[in-house]
Formats: sequence, structure tokens, C-alpha cells
Amino acid sequence: MDSRKQQVITLYQELLDAWNHQDARSMADLYTEDGEQVGFDGSQVIGQAEIYAHIAPIFEHHATARFVSKVKSVRFLSDDVAFSEQSQGWFLVDNPTLIRTSIRITR
Repeated sequence: MDSRKQQVITLYQELLDAWNHQDARSMADLYTEDGEQVGFDGSQVIGQAEIYAHIAPIFEHHATARFVSKVKSVRFLSDDVAFSEQSQGWFLVDNPTLIRTSIRITR
């Protein structure tokens, strides 16, 4: 596998790992200073500080579902921009049953 594609896959897995461990600092640190995150509700936060400030209270006050994912493809649009397609799902916190799957495109 192309090492650049592996870097994208590794980055995505690190993001999921940070979420699954409810580690807001590690999650925010994976973004660039001008990185953007869009939530399920359409909320948008920009930059590491805002991402941390948005995610930390979620982890402090909620038991979040655990994400699992399989990267289906990685495409490079330029030397430093990649799109990846994943099949992903999450598990209920109190019940280890897969409850939903979807395909997401991330940059």
C-alpha cells in the first residue's frame, strides 16, 4: 500500500481511537490549527482550541458510543488533500450491539 494512503488511514484510526477513549485533547491535536470539524447536528468548529472546547464537555457529561470503521478507499486530490471513504458504525455504550452503519467521506 502507498505510504501516503497508509498515513491517511492511520490518522483516521487515531481520530476514532481518541473518540473511543473520550480523549478530547488527543482528538483536537490531530487537527491542524485551521482544521474544521462538523458534528452530527451540523455544528462547525474551527481550529484545535475550538475543537477541544466543543468535544471536552461532551466527553465530560456523556457516555459516547464506540465507533468502528473500515476504510474502503483513499484518493488524493492534490499532494496534501485526500478523501477517504469509510464504512462505519457505532455501538451502544450499555449494549455491545452494532446499531447503525453508514458511509462517510472525510478530508
